[in-house]
Amino acid sequence: MHRLLIASILMLGASIGRAETCNSIKIRPQVMSELMSVAGKAVDWRIDSKTIYVCRYSDGLAANMYTVRMKQPDGSERWDSVDCFRRNEEPVEWRCDRLQERGLRLEPIARVPVKQVELPLWMKAEDARPLVVTLYESLASMTGSNLCKGNWAQATDVDAMRKAFLSRNGDVLYIYGKSGENLTHSRNGYFVYLAPDPARSPAWRIDCWGEDEYLEE
Repeated sequence: MHRLLIASILMLGASIGRAETCNSIKIRPQVMSELMSVAGKAVDWRIDSKTIYVCRYSDGLAANMYTVRMKQPDGSERWDSVDCFRRNEEPVEWRCDRLQERGLRLEPIARVPVKQVELPLWMKAEDARPLVVTLYESLASMTGSNLCKGNWAQATDVDAMRKAFLSRNGDVLYIYGKSGENLTHSRNGYFVYLAPDPARSPAWRIDCWGEDEYLEE
């Protein structure tokens, strides 16, 4: 699912006072050519034509696509995700933003359903597996008292959170955050924060967990 595009549409909907569905469409060849021209200038690698998704909402068109994945010396892969918008009002033109992404395919881990992780650009690939193991070993000990505070944390059912992380619906775990700060792990609409803890090995501990309706995968 094109999660970044959907999140952008939801934020756009919030900014104009409503959320709305962006319905997939086919666009005219000329409009597609204009889109690819602008998107191609925003990225470093070739766009994978099989990943192009275009949809229409009330104020214009939106598109999301990915470049081909490039293998890195540390075993990870790098690629770009591109979100583009074309509003109805003048000037009617495409504008695109690039997000640099990085992923790593994991060797099988007992009782861990994920086969791939998407991780921050700064993280060492060798640190990803211990981090995933720490997360999954901690699931059983998490309770409602670990629920994150704030309006964006909608969950109350810790069993539903565990089920989301243990589900075999999808094989990707998303990890993001800044170096030295809490790392967010998201899967199937739930998230868990791991906080840095130099006294531990691996150097992470559970901070809190929650449910976020905008974390679509």
